[in-house]
Amino acid sequence: GACGTAGVKFGDWRLNLQSLISNTSMTLQIISPSETASRMDRAFAPVQLGTVGDVGVLVFVAQGEINWHRHIDEDEIFLTHEGSVKINTQLGNTLLRVGEALLIPKGVAHHSGATESAIVLLFRQQVMPERKNGHRKHLATGEEPLLKKIRFADVLSDSTPDYQPMKVAAMESHAMTVFTARGSGIEEESKTGGTMLYALYGELEIKLDSGKALLEQGQMTFLPRQTHYRLHAEKSAIVVRFEKE
Repeated sequence: GACGTAGVKFGDWRLNLQSLISNTSMTLQIISPSETASRMDRAFAPVQLGTVGDVGVLVFVAQGEINWHRHIDEDEIFLTHEGSVKINTQLGNTLLRVGEALLIPKGVAHHSGATESAIVLLFRQQVMPERKNGHRKHLATGEEPLLKKIRFADVLSDSTPDYQPMKVAAMESHAMTVFTARGSGIEEESKTGGTMLYALYGELEIKLDSGKALLEQGQMTFLPRQTHYRLHAEKSAIVVRFEKE
């Protein structure tokens, strides 16, 4: 028939294509925010590491101070990778250290600074926010509740089961979760838009149908959508995951 080529049946062709896809697209890129930051020559100039759906994951070096500003159309999540950064907002001030994050809602004026060089991960919408959620443009009045930083270690208690994701923040239908990896987890599938995995503490092995990859502490990777994977940690590791809810 029209779908057959050189005597190959459609079913065989489809099977071979799926095999080809799984073998070629599963070479995971292991990203070191520290290495990327070491090549940056300007403070507060974010560089994109990857995307999850239409949310970009960026890294920037904080040193000195940046002026007050606000984003009326997009939330932002700051996560300290190295060092510490002070973030002042109209809803309170905080010092973010390694393993801590802060969600700044749209419309909240803020500025950040660091006396010594720090490396910060930034999560924010990348694709035309004015078209996507312009109907929710917002300016904070200053009467909203004070912002509270997230300490990942506090979210996970000794009684939290291994691989049990704990939701710590949400933005634009995406969720940031944190969990403890120890031993082998169950097989999972990355979500629409892909999945980011970040080894906050410890080392994490990612097992795929086509092989495996190792995330060392402070490294991250982006799994393409609908990737089947299983996580394994010889010793306890704390992992941050970002994906669509």
